[in-house]
Amino acid sequence: MIFAFTNDNGLILLNSVEEVNTYCEASHVLDGVYTFTNEFGFVFDVIHIKPTVIKNRFIFKSIVNGAVDLKLTNRLRIDLLNEVKDEKRSIDFYSPVKIRSFTELKNYLNIESPRSPIVNH
Repeated sequence: MIFAFTNDNGLILLNSVEEVNTYCEASHVLDGVYTFTNEFGFVFDVIHIKPTVIKNRFIFKSIVNGAVDLKLTNRLRIDLLNEVKDEKRSIDFYSPVKIRSFTELKNYLNIESPRSPIVNH
């Protein structure tokens, strides 16, 4: 699972890079609106951005959204996962992953488990 943390305290839950390209505009990725991690808090670097293209055809505009590629790193952002645990993020209900509450997300992440990557306070 890919977590897209937004700079306005939102959280989009995604299954794949293809979904990242569907739900996250390339221009916003380029502007740093998102921080991408996996469910364990390891950060994805954006390694390629194909820009958004706007073509004018007579009186019509054709907009082709750009695309990104992600590469998993060994950098860890436990602070972002702790924000999820502490319910300080709002889950985007339009994301493709059918998790609609913090309870469902915590169950998915198995937060109460000793193997959980989320640090308990």
